Amino acid sequence: MKQELILKEKLPDGWKWSTLGKECDVVTGGTPPRHIKEYYGGTTPWIKPSDLDKEVYVDSSEEYLTDKGRNESRLLPSGSVLVSCIGNLGKLAIAKCELATNQQINSLIPHNNINSKYLYYYLGFIQPLIVKKASTALVPIINKSLFSDIPLLVPPLPVQQQIVAKLDAQMAQIEIMKKEAEKEKGASEEMLDSYLKEIFESKEIIDSKKIKLQKITNKIGSGSTPRGGYRIYQNEGIPFIRSMNVLMNSFSEEGLSYISNDINNSMKNTKVEKGDVLLNITGASIGRVCVVPDKICHANVNQHVSIIRCKQDLNSYYLTYLISNKEFQKNILNIQSGATRQALTKFQIENFDIYLPDIKIQEKIVNKLKLIENELNIQMNLIDNKLSAISLLPSALLNEVFGKYEIPNK
Repeated sequence: MKQELILKEKLPDGWKWSTLGKECDVVTGGTPPRHIKEYYGGTTPWIKPSDLDKEVYVDSSEEYLTDKGRNESRLLPSGSVLVSCIGNLGKLAIAKCELATNQQINSLIPHNNINSKYLYYYLGFIQPLIVKKASTALVPIINKSLFSDIPLLVPPLPVQQQIVAKLDAQMAQIEIMKKEAEKEKGASEEMLDSYLKEIFESKEIIDSKKIKLQKITNKIGSGSTPRGGYRIYQNEGIPFIRSMNVLMNSFSEEGLSYISNDINNSMKNTKVEKGDVLLNITGASIGRVCVVPDKICHANVNQHVSIIRCKQDLNSYYLTYLISNKEFQKNILNIQSGATRQALTKFQIENFDIYLPDIKIQEKIVNKLKLIENELNIQMNLIDNKLSAISLLPSALLNEVFGKYEIPNK
């Protein structure tokens, strides 16, 4: 099949190609000595890469510099474009006020013929080229010198302002679309919570007997991490489940690790069997719960995940839905109030109060909730696809503005 040749347009009159090094001053941030307390706690924002996640314009941070700290830093004027240069390369923001940055950020101070927002949008377009150049190094870093020869498309200043106005309007519309899709997603997530609340607060459940979880399970226990930690993980073998794999009412194979048969055989008390309920018992994901998929068994778990093995009169999926109910989740968090760290003990899990209707009623509830969950998952997948498509729109818009001109080889 003959490939279609896409011809680039010629630059309009008054436009030119230059470089970032010629049209901007490039400044690398720094960190005032940490041991001098008088440098910190003032009013000048001291920006780090994590601060670039907030908005297009940045004017606040977790840390601020005093007048003494300012004297130890290169201050950046409002309108400087900040670029993260270590770690998550290429994140961008515009300084909304005078500020300083740490050494993980390079900042471009545009000359008078360059509009700051235009530079911000152009850097968003050229970001893959910058990151690609940085990635050729042993440790990917966007060094200050790297900006010198990066091509910069320079229209007349009034044209830059027109481009910015057009892109601002289009980006604002994309943000509206994104928020509407996220609202749809939130509504779908709340719908399952609503069904769970309705079912587990129904008279049929409330009037059933309440019993301690210990009495209707054959096993409650957590796993362990073999000596050697992550170094013993393999690309194949026996699945080794961590808390990141246990989501709310679902199991994620993303990031699933594997261990050897020998290591698995040495961990007999932490093996997972079909039908086991997995419950995260530490950290920010505490309370997330699911039934282990059959295809993952026989597996093993680390110390952050508890195994709950139900007796015949307790349906594993019923227990999972019950624990995932918001009221039950509140109880789990209440157990942690006042504790130095989030962690559920075996004793606390054993003493969970469980409503236990007849097993046939449990099965009826599980079948109903699985149907609802399947329908909601279809909706969620459609919304996720919509969000993925929306996330591609900014790049498409930038390419429409800047991508039609041939970038000079430098």
